Amino acid sequence: MNASLTYQHAKTTSVLSRLQRIFAIGALTMACGAVAAPPGAVENGYIILRDFRFDKANTDINYEGQDSEGDKLENVSALCGTPALNKPGPLIATDHTRVWRAEYMISNTTTINKLGGWVRKAPMAGNPNHCEINGLTKAQIKGIWAEPR
Repeated sequence: MNASLTYQHAKTTSVLSRLQRIFAIGALTMACGAVAAPPGAVENGYIILRDFRFDKANTDINYEGQDSEGDKLENVSALCGTPALNKPGPLIATDHTRVWRAEYMISNTTTINKLGGWVRKAPMAGNPNHCEINGLTKAQIKGIWAEPR
C-alpha cells in the first residue's frame, strides 16, 4: 500500500472511530435521559446567586458576549453555596470582589443539573465561593432565576 492510501485509511479509521463514540454517547444519553456531569461538578441542593450586572439575571443583556459552545452558555459567573454557607446573606459576605446590590437573583444547583447544565467551582482571589454555570441555553438560564424571598 502506498503512503497516500495508508494516510487515507488512517484518516477514515479516525473519522469512523469518532462517529462510533458520538453514537455511543447519543445512545447512552437516550437510555439515561442525560449526560452525567463532569468530575468536579457541584452536586444538587446548593444555592446559586447572580449579582445585578447590567440588569437582573433573567434578562438577555446579562448574557451578551458570554462564552458559549453552540447555543449552550459556558463559564457564567455566579456565587455558589456550600454545605456551611447555603443562605444568601452569609454567602454574599464571602465575596470581596464586588458590592452586591439588593437586586441579586437566586437559583440552585438542582434546577441547573435537571436542565442538563452543571456548575463548576471556580474560586478566585477575594471570592472563594465563585463558580461557573455551564451547559444551559440563554432561554434556560433566564428561566432559573427568582427574586430572593
